[in-house]
Amino acid sequence: MAAAVGFQIPNSANRAGYESELLREAVSFGNGDVRVRPRETSIFADADALASRLSRYPGVRTALPVLLLPGAIRGKGALNGAPVLGVNTTSPFHPFRLIAGELLSSGDSQGVLVGRSLAERLPVSVGDRVVLHVLLPPTPKMLHEDNARRYTLVVRGLVGGTFGAQESVFMDREFFAQDLGMPRAASMVFVYLDNHDRARSLAQLIAAEMPQVQARAWIDDSAYLSSSMQASRALGAISEAMVVAAVVIPVLALLFVHVLNRRRDIGILAALGFGPAEIFFVFLTQALWVGLLGSVLGCGIGWVLIRHFQAHPIFEWEGFVIRPLLVWGSFVRPVLVVLSATVLAGTYPALRAARLDPAPVFRGLV
Repeated sequence: MAAAVGFQIPNSANRAGYESELLREAVSFGNGDVRVRPRETSIFADADALASRLSRYPGVRTALPVLLLPGAIRGKGALNGAPVLGVNTTSPFHPFRLIAGELLSSGDSQGVLVGRSLAERLPVSVGDRVVLHVLLPPTPKMLHEDNARRYTLVVRGLVGGTFGAQESVFMDREFFAQDLGMPRAASMVFVYLDNHDRARSLAQLIAAEMPQVQARAWIDDSAYLSSSMQASRALGAISEAMVVAAVVIPVLALLFVHVLNRRRDIGILAALGFGPAEIFFVFLTQALWVGLLGSVLGCGIGWVLIRHFQAHPIFEWEGFVIRPLLVWGSFVRPVLVVLSATVLAGTYPALRAARLDPAPVFRGLV
């Protein structure tokens, strides 16, 4: 039982850390809790007004307009295709993590942020110059103009984010939209909430009140993210089932053998006036004490393993690091599961003890 608890605690903690890191990368440093896109067109003409309206919904921390266009970038090597995003990098939330350098200032027409994986292929670092080619969408103001743009920019910073930012280029949206001829344009608006669990209800509310937009919660907008969360929870359920089986079978066998070896003691208890309910309680309490002692030892083992995995993560890539969460839930649930399994395993032997007839024991027949 100590081994079962000691195994399940770091397993639960690592799974909780994985889910937390997924939300951090895909939502907090990604595309937000709710993603709002135009329903009929490819661009919001006045995304600032829409973002202002969205930011007034309860629980919204910020609404960030984002202008997304196809592009290609050249550093010291070959030309590499990359999505180009115009964002307000001074916002408290944005779809990337700053790894090196500095953020773009408002209206910066000379700077760019480059995803770290993309920067390694170019190769470039902070302070280097790059040539960026961007394909702008045709608009009424640019219908008869060349909609390709070429910029020579300085890399202000390197950014990360395993849900796309590591392969993307970021420019200042104010400058970018001005050059497009639509100063308040955006392809989408990312809405960041103070509670990830409210994303779906808010998306439904936005869609109902604004029929001209598509609003999707993070759990519905990213098949990979939702599948990863479901897979993590399924693995957790399978792990718990395996722990229950690993506890119930040996404990049931050991306690049953214990009852058979204590038949004379049970007969003496019955002869002294102990009823079936009291005998049942005595043997079930033994099982419970065994479970409690095993759980205490298992908590110690689990704590040591959690500290080990915090110092040596089981997975690390591009800033996506899976470290176990040292929280009460990582201890309480495994302990409750093992204790419940122990009590379940001890029930049948305790019933056998309670129903034992003391007469054959004293006559030496059993």
